[in-house]
Amino acid sequence: MQKILKNEKGSISLFVLLTAIFFLTVVAGVGVSLKNKENQIDNQFDKIKMSYEKDAEQVYNEVISDDNLTEEEKKEREVKKTTNIGKKVNFVSKYSNELIWRLFYADDDYVYLIASKIGNNGIDEISPQRTQHPSLGYLGLIESHYNDYSGSNAIEDNHLRSLNSLWFEQLGDTESQTESAKSVAWLMDQDYWKDAWNDENELADYVIGGPTAELFIKSFNSTAEINNAAEMTYSANVFGYVVNNNNSKFKNEFCKGIYTSNANEGDYNLFWGASPIGKPGDTMWEGKAIMDVYADSGLYFGGKAYGLGVRPIVIIKTSKYVQSNYKISEE
Repeated sequence: MQKILKNEKGSISLFVLLTAIFFLTVVAGVGVSLKNKENQIDNQFDKIKMSYEKDAEQVYNEVISDDNLTEEEKKEREVKKTTNIGKKVNFVSKYSNELIWRLFYADDDYVYLIASKIGNNGIDEISPQRTQHPSLGYLGLIESHYNDYSGSNAIEDNHLRSLNSLWFEQLGDTESQTESAKSVAWLMDQDYWKDAWNDENELADYVIGGPTAELFIKSFNSTAEINNAAEMTYSANVFGYVVNNNNSKFKNEFCKGIYTSNANEGDYNLFWGASPIGKPGDTMWEGKAIMDVYADSGLYFGGKAYGLGVRPIVIIKTSKYVQSNYKISEE
């Protein structure tokens, strides 16, 4: 009887062992199967992803290609291409049909054109009322003009304020009544600049006497890679902008010379910008200087030097520009 029980015990133990081995084998098999299934799913996902990316690119090329755009959409795409900055636009000002205008910058909202020539808003090409305009040089020489403005609050239009947005942020609710703030208000006065520089159809929404620091840097940085130049940076305080050119050289070949004054046909070696300059720690200049573009040195603080001129900026809503007869040429 004992012998039979021992044999049965042995049989039971063997059975349990075999059952355990079988169970583990099945589990292992299931694990391998699940892993294989997971790998298959991953492979399928990768294939689907690759197919989707390929299809997306194909759809983009088919749907967004020039062939599938309206003429206005093509024109908007063209004017916003970074590679077109500096090219000629056949805009014609009422008072100077010979002055060349070049693309300075464009985004979804506005197209910005810059005059190719610098003048003291006293030469025929720059102002039709030269006898009433100031001469080159010190801000004091335009005192009769900028004293007509209270200061920063004289710039009321939201878009014009946005072109010096960081400075206005620093001012908050406070009005700057410095010489430089009044000078910037003059450079942004639409009654002063727009009448002279609009076209016969009054297409321009704004005209200002020169680029602001933010607009200049936005344009330059968008072309920096093309021109193999370092991007510029800036900050602002209540007196104005502090600009770092980061040792960039502003060569005439960059976008047809729109960032320098060396390409100018006249005798002026600087042109004013429509931004105040807040050189930190220099009380001599605080509130008494506006931005200027000096030869190949880029943005500088100035307004107290001889040889300063103006280089107007025409601003047109992008939606209006694409419906106009104006277009970009290779010149």
